[in-house]
Amino acid sequence: MANHPTWEVFVDGSVRPYHSILNPGKDGGFAGCAWVTLNPITGDKRFAMGYTMPSTRDVTSTELKGILEAFQYLDKMIQLDPGRDFICINVTVYSDYMDAIDEVRYAFAPADGPIPLSGHRVGFTESFAHPDLSYGILKVIRSLEARGIVARLMWMARRSTPGACLADDYARRVVEYRRRFVGSGNVPAEFIVR
Repeated sequence: MANHPTWEVFVDGSVRPYHSILNPGKDGGFAGCAWVTLNPITGDKRFAMGYTMPSTRDVTSTELKGILEAFQYLDKMIQLDPGRDFICINVTVYSDYMDAIDEVRYAFAPADGPIPLSGHRVGFTESFAHPDLSYGILKVIRSLEARGIVARLMWMARRSTPGACLADDYARRVVEYRRRFVGSGNVPAEFIVR
């Protein structure tokens, strides 16, 4: 593979469980995810987007939602500019949550065969917990690959790069937004990007 520029997107999800003195066992929590990217050509002009989630304590679904939104953004940007030669670019989405990456691996796995998971574990597709999100990610990756774009989902240690730190910070801000303004949907850009 030639040395093509890589469009990198950093994703993070965050969950803050409810803390109620009156009902300490209450399920759910405030959740949100965010992704951040830089212009792939010039390397400047940071852009980020955050998404609040319904009440949940499920970190994996929160991270998968961020991964899906990041890949969908990349796919839309490439569709909006068909005259540009995007074949000469690779896209990589980085996540710091290995369980979410493992779920996407499940989507690539054979119907009933084992696949290697993180930590030298072996898993089977019967334990697929978030098929809508995982197959959604797979669908977008295949859409990008159909255009000749190399699309990757890779693990990166938490807060190991400036992009990962920004995604982590933005995800926490989204959760705070969700806590303060109980609702679900896109978070205003002015709230997460400063």
